[in-house]
Amino acid sequence: MRLKDQITSETVFFAWGVIQQIIALILVSHVIGSVWYFIGDMSGSSGMHNWIDEFDMKDEAFVYRYTSAFHWSISHFGQSTNFLRPVNWPERLYAIFVSIISMVMVFLVIASIVTSLMKLIDSGGETDQSFWLLRRYMRQHELPAPLVTRILRFLEYKIAQLAKTVPENKVEGILGLLSENLYNELKFEAEFAVMRGHPLVEHAEEHAAVLIQGMVQAKAPNHTPVLKVKQYSEDDIVFTDQAVENFMFFVCSGDLTYMRVQDDGSMKDHKMQVGDWLLEAVLWVPWMSQGVLESSNESSVCLLDARLFVEDIKLDTQMFDLMCNYAIHFAEWLSNLPSDRISDLSPLQNVKRILDQAIAGADDPNHSNDGD
Repeated sequence: MRLKDQITSETVFFAWGVIQQIIALILVSHVIGSVWYFIGDMSGSSGMHNWIDEFDMKDEAFVYRYTSAFHWSISHFGQSTNFLRPVNWPERLYAIFVSIISMVMVFLVIASIVTSLMKLIDSGGETDQSFWLLRRYMRQHELPAPLVTRILRFLEYKIAQLAKTVPENKVEGILGLLSENLYNELKFEAEFAVMRGHPLVEHAEEHAAVLIQGMVQAKAPNHTPVLKVKQYSEDDIVFTDQAVENFMFFVCSGDLTYMRVQDDGSMKDHKMQVGDWLLEAVLWVPWMSQGVLESSNESSVCLLDARLFVEDIKLDTQMFDLMCNYAIHFAEWLSNLPSDRISDLSPLQNVKRILDQAIAGADDPNHSNDGD
């Protein structure tokens, strides 16, 4: 666990930040002082008069020479005087460079410290205070260190994401001026565009955009929409083996791994990519998950509710007819798979072939569907 995650006092947290700044200044001063001595030494090797000879440093002990160079370096940060001075043009140029850099660094350090102090005493630091209270809460309840780390990292990730993005509730006033269809299209583009990687979704949106994009909203108050986004933390289990699921999953972001036990008892891993999908079978046949999906880090997935999806599709007769054909061919494809190849993944090439068969069946004038 990181040291700062164990700090429960706001004052100590602020002090630790100041200490980090001081340590950084010391390390930079070490580098500047070392280069200062190196320039003097190289000047002497070139036959130039230099500060080492000027102040009789060459025969002094190493500790004295090092501390003298370090003192010259660190004095620039405090804009104080030092008896050492440049005596040739390379040393003079370096001294000017160090003076400029030190002024900038001192300004940045002071600004950082003042900002941290203002955040500490400002009521706007509610997030930081919440973190400190959460740390205390978890320490009081003696939560395991790995769990504490996962919780803090996930919250830090979420807060960082919120800082980089504009939440919908910040613009809901002006979004309320949009027409319903325009709002649905915007929300689908913003949150669910990755679903277009599935050929059936792409085809359905092309021919029934209003219906598909309208799935981003609930049809009535206190109801859930067909499509929604769910977040997962590091090491979260998204779904388990032999579980009854009602959602098809689309990977939106992060790293997710699908694991399935083979017939020989070995475990096969499949790294999921953004836009990949799982558990499509829940839309078309009674299904239990055939493996485990685990989040390797902070991830998000789009969920398509199977039951609500069927209810919405019934509103469009032609699209419902296509979906019924697709379901028939999907079930046939599943039934012909060897047992060792049955999984929660439906490969792209197979989905394209099934869709082509469904479209051909829907276009057949002799084909009919009773809607059952």
